[in-house]
Amino acid sequence: MELVRSTPVTRSWKSTLTSLLFALAMLGAGTFLFYENRVITPVIFLLLAMVGAWAAVSNSYTGDCPACGAVQKRLGGLHRCDHCLAYGEVVKGEYRELESDRVLKTPMFAARVPEPCHMPKLCSRCGLPAARFEKLRIIRKEFAFDLDVPHCELHTGGADLATERVQGKGGTEIPVLKVASYRFYREFLKQNKSATG
Repeated sequence: MELVRSTPVTRSWKSTLTSLLFALAMLGAGTFLFYENRVITPVIFLLLAMVGAWAAVSNSYTGDCPACGAVQKRLGGLHRCDHCLAYGEVVKGEYRELESDRVLKTPMFAARVPEPCHMPKLCSRCGLPAARFEKLRIIRKEFAFDLDVPHCELHTGGADLATERVQGKGGTEIPVLKVASYRFYREFLKQNKSATG
């Protein structure tokens, strides 16, 4: 069994109260619209109120990244460090580094795609040695982008392309590769370190 590092987390009361106030405002707006005999709009506000309450309970912690020690805010569930890009999760009052063999049901480990891009010879779905490639394409107003992502003989759908806005560059969108295998994600970052870090 792989040993993973962890650090304690503390509740950020500022984040908690902000999320609770948002939830209460949405609940109030939804209730008002319900009494005004509106049907669809109150449901949207009530859903937003539930999201705010969930954020107040589960995503309002602060702690240090177990991989690099950088302070992280708004921790809860699965979280990517803003500094070293390592993923961790909040479990029982600790921010724990993910084990390298972690595999998610859907591609969620996100890394910016540099040019040129080097792909690990691992399956993006399970992290085992790759045998073939799957072509992904994303089309946006500013660009169209294709990427061949490795998979093993058994798996498909281990990766997806999305976009991320770059701060300081006029809000430009850049391609982001999302994968299901954390082993693949870590190797991808390592092979593209100068361009993604």
